Amino acid sequence: MAKKQIEITLVEPVKNGDEEISVIKLKRPKVKHLKAMDRVQGDVSKVIEMISELANVPPSVVGEFDLDDLEKCNNFIAGFVKKPQAT
Repeated sequence: MAKKQIEITLVEPVKNGDEEISVIKLKRPKVKHLKAMDRVQGDVSKVIEMISELANVPPSVVGEFDLDDLEKCNNFIAGFVKKPQAT
């Protein structure tokens, strides 16, 4: 059975109000999360929106991620949304 969520330790902690976040938990994406991406324009904004939905944090928090952390999250998501390549 596939993992229901993963934990990513952030290179640089971020703030959500008074809370400091050093680990993000991303749940497996569902179709509703893909639909959430349609609400925003631009590739980077779509990635931020998806991470926000999966981690249950505001997009403004994701916007403060170190680029390495954004890449780790994006790689996790990409494993679910990439189309299989024809052989």
